Amino acid sequence: MDLEELKEFERAIVAGEINDFKFYFEQAEDEDDIRAMRKICIENNVYKKAYPDWAEEFVFTDDYDMQYLLLDANECLDILICSENKEVRREVVEKDIEYAFEDHIMEYDQDIIMENLINYHPLK
Repeated sequence: MDLEELKEFERAIVAGEINDFKFYFEQAEDEDDIRAMRKICIENNVYKKAYPDWAEEFVFTDDYDMQYLLLDANECLDILICSENKEVRREVVEKDIEYAFEDHIMEYDQDIIMENLINYHPLK
């Protein structure tokens, strides 16, 4: 898939012309193309049913850009809290303090908990 095809994919998403996202992803063979297509979907808030599967992949890689895209979209926080990246976990807790009570956060990221409890403003 070349740059023009990716632009056409995004244009079709914005225009609401794509209903069968799975078909498009099945046509893509290159990992870079699949990553670019996922990014386009997340940025345009479409094909949400695939987000959990993608998040499961992202949390065990160093693909922090994709993790942050999901964070910015407020998607899959329950999965992103398991990220290998401490800053991703910190941002999840900042978005929803209840994730501070996850066992692995309580055990390994006490500094995140303390920082967020000290700075917690419930009326934000």
